[in-house]
Amino acid sequence: MNPITQFREIVAAAGKAFRPESGAPEIIPFGAALVELVRANPREREAFEREFMESTAVAPPELLEFCMHALRWESLRTVFRERQDAAIARNDWRSEPYYRHLLEAFDDEWEDATDFYAEYFRGRARERPGG
Repeated sequence: MNPITQFREIVAAAGKAFRPESGAPEIIPFGAALVELVRANPREREAFEREFMESTAVAPPELLEFCMHALRWESLRTVFRERQDAAIARNDWRSEPYYRHLLEAFDDEWEDATDFYAEYFRGRARERPGG
């Protein structure tokens, strides 16, 4: 199966299965699958970047935060910072926190990595593919 199709299927499955009231750790299998898929297909990076950017409309925010912490792609950080700045400029106080939380996930000291997602982030050496 095409890696982009796989990406979309994982995002769709996460969207169907995850409920915020059920607890953030339930996102780990979906986030781990996306990170593994992305790392296994480095030639598809640009396509994956587009998918992450487009997924903000459909994916659980927790899924994207998880992936941003694992991957730390500077190109995506830049896009999300621009989106946050645009939300602030137009006084869109519903969107601004969404992008702020995504940006916080890029931080080495992101609290959720040692709290909600500790099972994944403490149990694995995190690769930083640069970017």
